[in-house]
Amino acid sequence: MSLNMLRAISTAAAVVLLIAAVPAAAEDPFDAHENVEDFAAELEFFKVESDVVTSVSRNPESLWGAAASVYVVSSEDIRKSGAQTIPEALRMVPGLDVAAVDRNTYAVSARGFNNTFADKMLVLLDGRPIYTPEFGGVFWNQWNTFLPDIERIEVIRGPGGTLWGSNAVNGVINIITKSSEDTHGALLRASGGDNSQYSVEARWGGEIDHFNYRAYAGQSSTDGYGGGGGDAVFDEHDETRAGYRFDWDIGEGLVLSGSGEFFNGRHGSTNFAPISLDPVIGFPVDGPDKVKTDLYSGVVRLAKDFASGSHAYVQAGFTYADRTLPYLSFGTDILTSQRSSADIEFAHNFRAFDNHMITWGLTYHRTSMDIEDSPIIRFNFNNSDDEILDLASGFIQDQVKLWDGGELTLGTKLEWNTFTGWNVQPSIRLAHRFNDETTVWGSVARAVNIPSFGENFVSVTGPPDTTTMPGLTFVPLFNGSESVDDTSLIAYELGARHRLNERANLDVSLFYNDYQDVAGFSGSRMSAPIPHPSDPTRFTIITSVDNDHDAYGYGAEAVLDITVNDRVRAELNGSWQTLKHLGNRNPQIPEFKINFRPEFDLTDTLQFVPSLHWVDDVDTPAPFLPTTSSTVVDSYVRVDAAVHWAPHENLPTVSFVGQNLTDGAHLEAVDQLVRPFPVEVTRSWYLRITQEF
Repeated sequence: MSLNMLRAISTAAAVVLLIAAVPAAAEDPFDAHENVEDFAAELEFFKVESDVVTSVSRNPESLWGAAASVYVVSSEDIRKSGAQTIPEALRMVPGLDVAAVDRNTYAVSARGFNNTFADKMLVLLDGRPIYTPEFGGVFWNQWNTFLPDIERIEVIRGPGGTLWGSNAVNGVINIITKSSEDTHGALLRASGGDNSQYSVEARWGGEIDHFNYRAYAGQSSTDGYGGGGGDAVFDEHDETRAGYRFDWDIGEGLVLSGSGEFFNGRHGSTNFAPISLDPVIGFPVDGPDKVKTDLYSGVVRLAKDFASGSHAYVQAGFTYADRTLPYLSFGTDILTSQRSSADIEFAHNFRAFDNHMITWGLTYHRTSMDIEDSPIIRFNFNNSDDEILDLASGFIQDQVKLWDGGELTLGTKLEWNTFTGWNVQPSIRLAHRFNDETTVWGSVARAVNIPSFGENFVSVTGPPDTTTMPGLTFVPLFNGSESVDDTSLIAYELGARHRLNERANLDVSLFYNDYQDVAGFSGSRMSAPIPHPSDPTRFTIITSVDNDHDAYGYGAEAVLDITVNDRVRAELNGSWQTLKHLGNRNPQIPEFKINFRPEFDLTDTLQFVPSLHWVDDVDTPAPFLPTTSSTVVDSYVRVDAAVHWAPHENLPTVSFVGQNLTDGAHLEAVDQLVRPFPVEVTRSWYLRITQEF
């Protein structure tokens, strides 16, 4: 897509918003025949509703009536858990697989295909994708925004491609931050614990007339799970991050808001001497240097609310990420990548014919890669166009009230990208709320996962094999392929929510996923051994990415929420899932998982929140040839606990948090792409002091 087309889309979106942004006294061009009193009543409903979600339909709606497997992690949930990172805060989500690869790296996905580069899980920050198309997935440590500023995290298990686009295949995680209007004053946090870890964070917010603002900064350091300076497994880190947000109420329903993130990190990378490409030339054996990352990101949004109930916004954002990976380098040939992305989005909703809510929008993303290769990993870009991914889309959705308590949602997204061209992602959802106690829903949806830059262009030289045939050396070479196509999913879901009584709620979801053309290194496109031109004992075997295999999965998820009394609450949730891919059953996912978290308000000032996680064993195939070998991660029980003491509103809150209290260490994930040798999660603790002014 040309720069001229980007300008045209930007201009069109701005014009539409300006047309919509007429003063309230003028006629709304999308008038839904709904008066101000009706709209005010609807707003009041959402104020008193205990759980409101926006990620399912892009409109505020009750979680109780949403036609999707959706779960909300509130700001209070994050605080009470004592989580230090967003993945730690997500451990309680039913059906979501969260596993620590090391102290800095997590694998997070729902309903299968979980690894560090989980490319079928779309993650959003305030509705804007932070998914990286470099290899897929999310670099979680880069986006660990200031946790007290998070209002809630909405997690959808199941496809969300109709509204959110490609890669929202197995689920959507939307991290929603607080308005700066809600974060006035100062907040200071300091924590320290074992493995020499510490963290210092500060935030300040205020208001000038109708202009609200906040800014935060923080620095943290840890020796990682290896301890002793991180020398055992090289997963230590030193991180600095900062950010800001402003919300300016201009008047007449117009709000201008913006936010930004800055991150600088130095992370221990791996625990092995890198692959030797030649038996004569070796790599340094004194251990690798740290991975270095710099990230800058910002977004600005202009939104308009109408008394009739319609809403429109246009937003533009950018992200720049610079990464240096010395452990995948050779000599002075250091692997580096610079990723620049820009996006613009317009969305609008309005009521029509009294019982329709129409939501539509346009989106354009551009990602540009600049990569310096190393002998181990190379990107075979043919020209400068290969280094750019353009993605443009439009969507429309209609929420129809069919009868009292019954709502049908129809929608589709039409999307185009430079790698695979056009795709369509439709969905249909039906929900019926029998009364205030029971809701049933069902859905059928299609979603696609588009290839990453890596799947299209990367070449990875694997470790030489000298054992298969004595006297001969086989060097595997794994190549991306520009012929790789989209992976598609047709998902079928059923769910029900029921209030068992005044103190207990039950939420159950069933799903069946049918995957077509799953992209990966399956071995179907493996070349015959290619002899080395100067060494008759050395051969190269080339394997390319293909779409030659399908997969299917099914399962069930359940959540039981209990309020014993004003001081004791508890949640029990669990999931069962089966995935069949490349002849493997349940690759990279646990078949069973159970979470239990009670909350005890021991006194008015003392709170105790333990949590228990039981995770079934996980079979992890080799990354490039998953049919040949695998590593089994044994089942484990993990118990975390947090104690919070708030003696007085003017005094600091003191929190003591222990993690993995049941054993000294256990393995949660294996990902040979980033860590050839497993890293165990060790027992740890920290003390945190929080003061607000």
